[in-house]
Amino acid sequence: MNTRRNRPIIALLLLCACLIMAGCDLSGNSSPGSNSGSNSGSNNNSGSGGTVYGAIPTTAANNGNNNNGFGNVGSNSGGGSLSLFITPDDGDQPIVDQLRNARKSIRMVMYLLTERDIINELIAAQNRGLSVRVMLEQHPFGGGGNTNTVYGQLKNAGIQVNWSNPTFALTHQKSFVIDDSAAIITTANATHSAFIKNREYGVIDTNPADVREVATVFDADWQRAQPDLSHANLVWSPINSRATFDHLIDSAKQTLYVECEETQDPDVVNRLVSAARRGVQVQLITNKPTSSSDSNSSGIATLTQGGVQVGFSSSLYMHAKIFVVDNQIGWIGSENISSASLDQNREAGIIMNDANIVTKLSETFNTDWGNTTANASSGGTGSNPRPRSTRRPRRTPTP
Repeated sequence: MNTRRNRPIIALLLLCACLIMAGCDLSGNSSPGSNSGSNSGSNNNSGSGGTVYGAIPTTAANNGNNNNGFGNVGSNSGGGSLSLFITPDDGDQPIVDQLRNARKSIRMVMYLLTERDIINELIAAQNRGLSVRVMLEQHPFGGGGNTNTVYGQLKNAGIQVNWSNPTFALTHQKSFVIDDSAAIITTANATHSAFIKNREYGVIDTNPADVREVATVFDADWQRAQPDLSHANLVWSPINSRATFDHLIDSAKQTLYVECEETQDPDVVNRLVSAARRGVQVQLITNKPTSSSDSNSSGIATLTQGGVQVGFSSSLYMHAKIFVVDNQIGWIGSENISSASLDQNREAGIIMNDANIVTKLSETFNTDWGNTTANASSGGTGSNPRPRSTRRPRRTPTP
């Protein structure tokens, strides 16, 4: 065999072999872009195998479809997952499980803390050697029960406890950061009634960027410093809550569902009325005022006279704070519809466009709507809203 003559053929064969090998992943891992294994353990749902309570674990992005101008918010565009829990259906178990399965650290900001299950889990985590830091509101409205007693109990257990940043009128935020890998943002105080008598919502968020920002704000408030914020889907008072509420309401085209405890901010109330008058079906569930001097009475009167359908919760205390816009965008948070909450307090919320979560929010709202009574001036009972065909015709929104 003439090896010199066959050298080009041998070189060509070697080149082909190299190209074939370069195109293969000999390690057995999935090719780039594959989802295989990418979400393994990302839900951090306390050993529940990725299934959360009665709530919805999800990693589905919205694919950029009609999002009312909010972009790709609250999806897995940066990795991680979102899980929704609802009380009283799920109780405090979602939070207890997260605390119980923490391995390194817990940060908690809470307006009211009296629930023994949660207090006990914080102390147990401290006894396991975790770094546990708790920030409490020192002067909650109405006294807030045993705040000083709980502060002392936690401190005596070795937990690092701090009163919230006095820069704010109140720290009304309710959130946790677990192991720097999951954040919980909820409407619920850590009280027994919140988990058995109230309508409340919470989200377990493992998106790394979201978790970092919730941790960053905690650390800044702990140190009385200014946080660096960059994620538009996280809603913070007194920074961007009012602008977010304005955008949520103004972006609604067909339906807008609201559950809230307070109806006290005139600008937000008037914006809801404007939405109703331009043809959006606006439905709002709150608690029935106890008297004509109730601080919510004026806002409720303005809403009902302006065409907003207002229902009064008849079975659960409505402590929830949610918006559902056109069944496409959902928001939950600690922010109330009040000037103090939006402009003076520290509050936290999250915007989500995940279809499963938004659907669950809508379904829960409709269940709650079916259990409401209504102000006589609201155009019908809560369970029998005014048909769309009888509403005002659409008008061009005023600036």
